[in-house]
Amino acid sequence: RNQQNVNSHKGRQLTLLLVQLLTERFGCSLHADRRLEAARQYLDDHMDRSVTLAELATVASMSQRQLTELFRRYFDMSPRQYLLEQRMQQGWRLLHDSRLPIQQVSERCGYGSLSAFSARFSNHFGYSPRTLRQDTASPDK
Repeated sequence: RNQQNVNSHKGRQLTLLLVQLLTERFGCSLHADRRLEAARQYLDDHMDRSVTLAELATVASMSQRQLTELFRRYFDMSPRQYLLEQRMQQGWRLLHDSRLPIQQVSERCGYGSLSAFSARFSNHFGYSPRTLRQDTASPDK
């Protein structure tokens, strides 16, 4: 079961990386529905706070069900899973590339609780935010 979760996370990360690379190479459209792009951009711009599916559907001008189905078709994940992946990637970047305290990283990733962020991060990557920060700060790395 744990290996299955790891493979699922890796698959989502690869999907998002592919989307990001295609977006950078060919522009924002990716031939995806403009409403879906609006929803994705909204999630990217508001990852530091709670975003409801109803709010996101309003931004995208479609029903919650239609939005979720379209997200699954294009990104192979739900809007909630997409937001989680983006938050975790942002957290990793901030921990790796900045000296921000872990609490501030947690807040920028939409977590009001450091313990909730740390638990999610550890579950997602297999090591804690503190471990990543220590490894990044290590002189032999």
